Amino acid sequence: MAWVIACWQMTMRKHMSFRARVMLMAIGMGLTMSLVFAAAAIFITERYEHVLVGALLQDEANAWAERLFEDPNARLPSSELQRAYLRRPGETNPLPTHLAGLTPGVHEDHSSSSDGLHVGVFDTPAGRIYLEMDLREIEALERYLLHILFAVIFAGALLSSLLGWWLARSATRPLRRLAGEVERLDTAPHITDLAAHHPRDELGRVALAIDSYQRRLVEAEEVERAFFADASHELRTPVAVVRGALELLEEDVQAQPRLQAPMRRLRRGVDEVSTLLEALLRLARRQLAEREVMDVDAWAHQFLTTLVQGCAAPVTVSIEGRAGTLPLPLRDAELILSSLLRPLLAKPIGDILTGVLSPQGIELHFHTVQEDVPRLTSPIRNMASRSDRNLGTSLIGRLAKAHGWQVDMLDEKSLSIRWPHPAPTTQVN
Repeated sequence: MAWVIACWQMTMRKHMSFRARVMLMAIGMGLTMSLVFAAAAIFITERYEHVLVGALLQDEANAWAERLFEDPNARLPSSELQRAYLRRPGETNPLPTHLAGLTPGVHEDHSSSSDGLHVGVFDTPAGRIYLEMDLREIEALERYLLHILFAVIFAGALLSSLLGWWLARSATRPLRRLAGEVERLDTAPHITDLAAHHPRDELGRVALAIDSYQRRLVEAEEVERAFFADASHELRTPVAVVRGALELLEEDVQAQPRLQAPMRRLRRGVDEVSTLLEALLRLARRQLAEREVMDVDAWAHQFLTTLVQGCAAPVTVSIEGRAGTLPLPLRDAELILSSLLRPLLAKPIGDILTGVLSPQGIELHFHTVQEDVPRLTSPIRNMASRSDRNLGTSLIGRLAKAHGWQVDMLDEKSLSIRWPHPAPTTQVN
């Protein structure tokens, strides 16, 4: 049993799977029980043989002692299976070599030439009687029993391994079911009741702990939402004050051309801060804009026209292609497009903004009247050619990714946005 415990401790240190550990433990227990059974069977067999042969030889010696008392010249048996020798008191007649020196009692000769030979030495009134009994057939049966016990040990180990595999599978089935339920949980925290579907045992305690953890997550999210609601109010208020003051300043500098360029830069900065603040709060509160089924062609033309109105140089909006009616998150789409286009609008890189629409997305290109609209074979033809703006880790990039959008800066004058169609419901991670 000690070596079974040692093997178990070794398997625990080897970071084996639970099923493998149970199987090894079952094999160890099966081997131990089989070995104990085999040892007990051999011990009982040998002991039974010794007691039985001793009683037979003792009874035979008493019978020959009585017969020799009645007839001192009686002839002792001398056959292949049984032989007897008598040494009367005072006689020195020679005995077979294997009998010389034997003391009274029952002896077994384990030599290879006389395997199965049992000798009983008894002192009687007629003298010392030596009785030999050849039990070779019994010894052959003992060897056959030994082979059977080896088969029992092997079968015990095999059966115990199968039983261990079945027990491990049965024991881990509820755990695997619980793991599947946890894997199917939504990424957004919500109240669960996993413990109701499991018994009140150790596995039930695990399910109860998961339910308790989910409740704490929900409570933490509620506290977080309350915090962001307060932060939203506190952050938007100074931005609104700055925006109002900026509008007053813009009216005052209408007659001062040298101040109009700085005012436009200030306006872009305030707009960018507002956009990033809105994106930050949406991501932090995990409250994405709901998708609305709308005419994407009309919306894109109207939104882009409004967006370019504040440019220093006039920019004409041109829409090509058709996207049709699609479900898009209107507010977040405007946030993403305005944030991406605002830096491009601040540069004199073209007087025409062309939007190429399709049900899969939109391409936006700045170019001059003399330039043709770039025709790209695919908006994602080269994923490695993205700009160094690293949109994937920016707030706008994260917001676009939360909706399943793919944003690519194709070059310094062009960008591409691809949205899923039909758009799936997404979660913010």
